[in-house]
Order: sequence, then structure tokens, then C-alpha cells
Amino acid sequence: MAIFGRRRCGDGTAADPARGPDPGDALRAELRRRERAAIYLRRVWPLGSEAPGHSHLGGLPSLPPHVPWPRGRSTGQPLHFLAQIDCAEMPSVPTDTPLPPDGLLLFFGDIDEEMLWMDDEPGDRTRVLYVPAPQRVAEKQAVPDDMPDIGHAYQKMGGGHARVGVKTYPAWPVTGHAIRSFPVDPSGRSADLETLALEMFAAELKAHLPPPSKDFSKQIVGAERVMDEETADWARDAEGNVVRKPHLNAPFAEDDAFPWCGAVMSEFATALETECASKIAYESQFLDDRAGARSSEHQAKLSGLQDRLEQIQAFAPVLRSLPDCDRPDPDLSARVIHWILTELNAQEANTALLCAVKRVAQRAVFDADLRAVLPPLALEVVDRWIRPSVGQSEHVMLGYPQAKTNFTTGEGVRLLVLDSDYGTDFMFCDCGVVEFYIDPDDLAARDFSRASANTAGG
Repeated sequence: MAIFGRRRCGDGTAADPARGPDPGDALRAELRRRERAAIYLRRVWPLGSEAPGHSHLGGLPSLPPHVPWPRGRSTGQPLHFLAQIDCAEMPSVPTDTPLPPDGLLLFFGDIDEEMLWMDDEPGDRTRVLYVPAPQRVAEKQAVPDDMPDIGHAYQKMGGGHARVGVKTYPAWPVTGHAIRSFPVDPSGRSADLETLALEMFAAELKAHLPPPSKDFSKQIVGAERVMDEETADWARDAEGNVVRKPHLNAPFAEDDAFPWCGAVMSEFATALETECASKIAYESQFLDDRAGARSSEHQAKLSGLQDRLEQIQAFAPVLRSLPDCDRPDPDLSARVIHWILTELNAQEANTALLCAVKRVAQRAVFDADLRAVLPPLALEVVDRWIRPSVGQSEHVMLGYPQAKTNFTTGEGVRLLVLDSDYGTDFMFCDCGVVEFYIDPDDLAARDFSRASANTAGG
């Protein structure tokens, strides 16, 4: 590529004509000869941008009443809903295996603790449903009563790494954008080719993404060590740990509106309750699974967690006392801050506050009133978690198999890959992906009954 008469190397530096051809040019040309068209599903950004259609990640599906919610064939459990794609909203791309011109594609999977779908019969715990355009409905189908928690232990309602009571992902609209994908050799025989393919594909995604998030790593709650005046040393608790006193960090300490609104306070209560209840469920399962390993230490830990949950639940009505879009008055704000700093440790408070603000930001995607009461400072806290980026938003239809994790290559057409994405709370196999495949003849016949999916960790 010529830039003002001088060719550029693969790393962007100016090439020296005396050195001859740039080796990267040949590799780049080879990749372009083998490129495949794909569709990038970009989460709508920034918050408040118009959601132009009916395609979204998470949320609930527009499933006609006569179509039952899909279940695992071997487990009988309802499958978690992952994505809804309106084919009429997707761009037309040059391919021998096009998507249907209209209708909805609905993607489901059993998001259990392990997600070992490749060990199942194809399509056992995953499903792709096609809703033809004439059968489309506007109403969303509710989650079945026996839906297991996301991250549940295999064939159980909860346990494992589940967050108690969390059955669905937050909805986030997506728009489709035509891009090019490039092949990566699974054998790794050409490291240069693989590196270049990944760089070229990342450039395709970046063309449709916002600028990277600013580095805002300030935690809301800090903690400083406490001096023991008698010993002139750091104070320690009964277990010998250094005592730390929580405090609000700047700029939050100077923000008279903190904790900002009723929605943040309510979600804060839910985050604290859910985290504590999840730990109780995990410890209880540990003791149940290892009856011979019961010990006073584990029983004491479980008892302490139960006491902690009761303590949180006792204050939760205060946190839920305000309508979502109302701001706390000075007295309520001071009461909440005092409770945070005297009853919680810094890590516990920060984790729950981050979760709460992120959840409210996710809700604000569809709620203009919430967007109006969330100050810029609150959104700065979670921006790097929810902003679409190459690192966590590789949601793509068609094209070559993904190459950011271990290979997930299936048979036939790569129908969809979904990435672990903090913006939607997607977490697949330790920051991995899920990838759906379909036989090309089945795709042409609009028969998605045999579509299958694989997973891979990050």
C-alpha cells in the first residue's frame, strides 16, 4: 500500500525500497485471497443510542406461544436464552451460505458450571430456533419456572458457580455490520500468518467500535490500615489480619449525590444478597458433596455467611426505600454511606457497588429516565466493563471459526460466535466463547433442528 509514495511495512513503519518486497505483503495478499464475508453484531453504543430493530443479546426471546421453550434432551432442563437475530436487519454479504432473508433466529444453551457441550450429542444442550416472518410475535415469552440459575451445577437448579436467582442475561440491542474474516491455521505452522490474520480481523471490528475506554480504575471504597496506639503497630483482628478502616475515595467522597439514585441503591442490596447467598449455596454444596469432610471450620464459615446475609437483609429495606429514579436526600445518603463504611469491608462494598452501577447502566440501555439520573461519574466507574471492544465483544455471524481462544471448529457453516462480554454478563468457559454451526444444506432448507454448538475457554 502506497502512502505519499512510500510503501508501509506490516508494522506501519516506512519500507526501505532497497530492502526489496515486504514479506508481510505476500501474507496479507494470501489472507485477502482466502477471506470470507461475515457479519459483526455490535452492541448499540453509547447508552441512549436508538435501538433500530429487534436483534439483541440476552433478554427474552420473541417466541410464539405455540413454540415450547427449548430444553436439554438429556437433562430435561430449560436452556438459557442467549441471542435473538432478526435476519431482515442483517446486511447482505457475499457468501454461498446466506442467512434467511427474514424471520428470527433464536439461540439457546445450557450455561452450566462446565459447559462441556462438545461431550454431548450434537444439539443436546444447545438449540437454534427459526421463527419465520409470518409467525413473528411482539410479545416476549417468560422464562419457565424450572429454569436453573446461570452457572448452575450439572443437572441441578443451582450450585456450582451460579449466582442465586439469576436466570437471564440483560438485554442489549445489536446492529449487523458487514466485515471480512480471515483463516487461522489450527496447526500453528505459520505464526506470522496467524498473527497477521488476527490483526487484520481486529481491524475489521475496530472500524465499527467506539474508541477504547479511558483508564478509570479508581475504586469507590478504599481502606487504610489502623494503628494500635498501645503497641505502636498496625492493629490486628482475632485471626491476625491487619485491620483496615473503609472510607470513600475521591472523587466519590466529594459527590453529594452518592449513591446517586434509588435504582443503584436497590441493585446494591440485590448484589450483596446474591453474592452472599451464592457463597452459602456453594459452601452448602461443598459440605453435602463431602460428607466425610465436615469440619467445625467449614460449619463456622457457613454459619458466618448466614449471619452476614441476615445482616444485609435487615438493612436492605432502607436501600430499597427509594423509587428507581429518585435521588437520595442528604440524610438517607449519609445513612447508607455510614452503613457501607461500618458494616462492610472495602472489597465487599466495591464488588457490590460495581455490580449495582453496571446493572443500572444495563437497564438504562432501554430506560431514558435512568440515563437521566446516572451522573457521568457513575458511568465512568463501569465504562471499561460495558463499552464494546475487540477484547470482549467478538459477536459474529458467518465467516471463519474464531481464533481468540482454543479452537471450536464444528462441521458446516459457522452460524454464530458469542464472546464473553462483561457488558451483557456473558461468561463462557473462563472468558471463552460459544460457537454455533449448521450443515449448509440445512441452512438452505431453513432447518435448524440439527444445529450444534461448541465451547472453548480463554
